[in-house]
Amino acid sequence: MRLSDFVGNSAIKRRIEDMAATDRLPHAVIIEGAQGSGRRTLAGIIARIAACTGEHKPCGMCSACRTSDSPDITTVLPEKASITVDQIRAVRSEAYIVPNQSAKRVFIIPDAALMNIQAQNALLKVLEEPPATVMFILTCEYTRQLLGTVVSRSAVLSLSPPEQEDAERYIAKNYPQYSADEIADACTGTTIGGALAALSGVKRYINEAVAAIEALLTGELELHKFMHAFEKNRDAQKGICTAMGEIFHAALRVRQGGKCNMPVCSAVESLSRRYTSEQLLRMCEVCERGVADSEANMGANLFITCFCAALSAAVQD
Repeated sequence: MRLSDFVGNSAIKRRIEDMAATDRLPHAVIIEGAQGSGRRTLAGIIARIAACTGEHKPCGMCSACRTSDSPDITTVLPEKASITVDQIRAVRSEAYIVPNQSAKRVFIIPDAALMNIQAQNALLKVLEEPPATVMFILTCEYTRQLLGTVVSRSAVLSLSPPEQEDAERYIAKNYPQYSADEIADACTGTTIGGALAALSGVKRYINEAVAAIEALLTGELELHKFMHAFEKNRDAQKGICTAMGEIFHAALRVRQGGKCNMPVCSAVESLSRRYTSEQLLRMCEVCERGVADSEANMGANLFITCFCAALSAAVQD
């Protein structure tokens, strides 16, 4: 995807275009925005612009642009529930290695809020004196999830949901299996990612997700029993995981001062009071992995066992 294909946020796109055209891309960028706002998509676009060696970035012609999996672009994912200080120390060492085929070596940290304090302080050391050929791209829901010192050494891009007409047009073009009425209903008051989640089953399985969370509050065994009822329904497994993830994200937003925009606000608000931000972040991550495992056709029994165990572990102090 090119920057022009990214829906909405015209001012941010112009800012990125201007920085790229004048070779003034910052050494660190933080992309903040709600779940489904396109943070990861924009991070990937900026990474390609930074890596490009052509004149008009991304040129589409240089070796960095033609490579779908560039060795100079690294995505830092959490180990278990967090991004550890050892991971960031390894990143810091790699940052001083000259790029293989690109203008810059780029490190994307798509779940930057999962860095613990030690990891953020380790990252701060390289942000203070970065090599000329490195760029860091962090994404999060809110910059207040990160240390002020990390934020102050980065350019912040705050994403907003696109206009509803633009969102509807994008989804209609790329997901023709949905009707205009379905798309319009899903796009009301949310991000494109939120609309796609709704279309893929979040609304359909929201009640089951609330019931699964209630089972989780009782214990891992009760959650396992609940999920076992959907052993032969892979769509339901994915839908419940997706809906649970949306509920946990909503609870995190409420805990951090935001508002609930879901039809199950009582459950969301209860979770926001019961669990810490770190626990809710871990639960979101478990649900994201659960959706990926479901799509990867993991065996039903193994999927249910792993998902329930991981979610139970995530809520522990």
